[in-house]
Amino acid sequence: MTHCHSGVEKGVKQGGNPIEVMGLLLGRPDPTSPHTLIVTDAYPLPIEGFETRVIADDEDVVNHMLSLMESLENTRKESFMGWYHSHPFDVGVHSHCFLSQTDISTQLQWQRAEDPKGYPFLAIVVDPLRSLAKGNPELKAFRAYPPEYTNPTQNQCPNGEIIHEEQARLEQWGSCWSSYYELDVEYFMSSGARNVLSTLTQNFLWMRTLGTTPSCEAEARDRAQTKKATMAESATSEAAASSSSANTTNASKNNITVSAADARYTFDADKLDELRKAVPWNDDPRYFKNVAVSPSAVMKMMTHCHSGVEKGVKQGGNPIEVMGLLLGRPDPTSPHTLIVTDAYPLPIEGFETRVIADDEDVVNHMLSLMESLENTRKESFMGWYHSHPFDVGVHSHCFLSQTDISTQLQWQRAEDPKGYPFLAIVVDPLRSLAKGNPELKAFRAYPPEYTNPTQNQCPNGEIIHEEQARLEQWGSCWSSYYELDVEYFMSSGARNVLSTLTQNFLWMRTLGTTPSCEAEARDRHPDRVGRAADRIRKFRPASAGAGGGGAGDTPSALMGSSSRGGSGRGVGLGAASSSATPKLGEKGGKSAAAGGNKDEDGGGELAKSCQAVIEIATEKLVGNIAQISKRELFSQS
Repeated sequence: MTHCHSGVEKGVKQGGNPIEVMGLLLGRPDPTSPHTLIVTDAYPLPIEGFETRVIADDEDVVNHMLSLMESLENTRKESFMGWYHSHPFDVGVHSHCFLSQTDISTQLQWQRAEDPKGYPFLAIVVDPLRSLAKGNPELKAFRAYPPEYTNPTQNQCPNGEIIHEEQARLEQWGSCWSSYYELDVEYFMSSGARNVLSTLTQNFLWMRTLGTTPSCEAEARDRAQTKKATMAESATSEAAASSSSANTTNASKNNITVSAADARYTFDADKLDELRKAVPWNDDPRYFKNVAVSPSAVMKMMTHCHSGVEKGVKQGGNPIEVMGLLLGRPDPTSPHTLIVTDAYPLPIEGFETRVIADDEDVVNHMLSLMESLENTRKESFMGWYHSHPFDVGVHSHCFLSQTDISTQLQWQRAEDPKGYPFLAIVVDPLRSLAKGNPELKAFRAYPPEYTNPTQNQCPNGEIIHEEQARLEQWGSCWSSYYELDVEYFMSSGARNVLSTLTQNFLWMRTLGTTPSCEAEARDRHPDRVGRAADRIRKFRPASAGAGGGGAGDTPSALMGSSSRGGSGRGVGLGAASSSATPKLGEKGGKSAAAGGNKDEDGGGELAKSCQAVIEIATEKLVGNIAQISKRELFSQS
């Protein structure tokens, strides 16, 4: 939907008609439901269409498709199984989701080539202008009949409806109405995606759903005014001139509104080039203050990190750490802001305290991915993300370990001087799951020669005088990096899609579920309670004959130790290699380097244990309150 909507905006901004776009679909047939095709992802193609035809350099498109297929072989088990394109025609009585003569020819070529190999091919058509006007995604899925096939039911349209009037069939389904059929479309999402969407819904989508009406949106108003102007033209030339003038004024106002809403998705290439050449971040180690992340990037990161947790647990071990790259750019209109528009997983798996991967495969995959994106995206790789799937504790596990710092510095030294400032994002998937909110933080590393003028200042700007507290929250490298504020943004097209999902079923899930009652949270709850109980037991008073004889002694193993100390766990590209491309490291995590600063009475450790118990109790209490409130609000009795 976002790709098709961008074609509409691009064409209108150029002073012409909306541009048709096209892309490929990734997925597979469903072995558990053989009559079902599953679409898991979509990839835009570098093709632009004008009016009634699509133009493209065939060689470039083919090369892009081949490169894209190669880059996905290492990361995705699915294959390309369909294509999509848009019909951005003016909103009429019927949807413009149909297959034209050219579409039928294209679809038949795909089916003849792929179906016999076991890869059934699908066609999806999107009507972006109707989607915008109605406030619902308007798309339909089709398959073509073989030329030799004759439908035994006369006058049966692609949707199964029988229409006897020829003109009505043509208006709704085109001249090839008898050459293809429609498939029912349903939507699905993983539990990780539902968590992200529920969070977005709770944060601001419900306000937009209640506070706006699709027909009152700027884009819809703009097109409605254009229709009125056209009707006025046919009445009188004087009225046409007046309507045209009024429409121009309103269009300019609406353009300001639209560009403000979608500002993060568009940028002035010349201004961006000027900013890259100026490289002001080279003179200020804390130049960047904010990071704006798109919903697509958040969802991909959270889903990827959550899949690592599930894979490790299913194998009977610890959650697996994962890693990927970020696509984006610095914002030329707000130079202290970095924009993350997309995320791409890397074929890397981490076990316990280190990450293992075939370096050559990873590098080849990255190069292939970069080449495949050159033709379709104006942004470039500008960061990396990885997960810290450690057990839920008092503090978030979003921090940079020693290995992470080494990795980030290598990237910054290589990319920052070229005008491509590099970013690090760390995701805590288990805390995200327990709290029902995406838990991620963004960081940049200080150059080794930099000394922070503010003593004891942590990455988030907070000043903590106690060394042990700094180590537990930010790791042994707390003084080597700083945190950037994270905000989320989305295009108007994405807001429409998410609003539709909200209206259809996300609001029901928000009301009908509680994070602490989810299956994953319930499964992990006994372990969390058991660990907290074990820690509390260590503080039972010793017998009267022991040591000082009164209050009991704190076990020496607890004095000054970090609840997240030792070798810790981290993931990233290490600094061990002399190659220009960073290689994979061994260890990261938070170190108990400050073992000398011991709390002699064990009070600090006891306070942390109590805090862990309070968090568990609070989660349960909030969950119970939510359940009681829902029962009182919605009970029929």
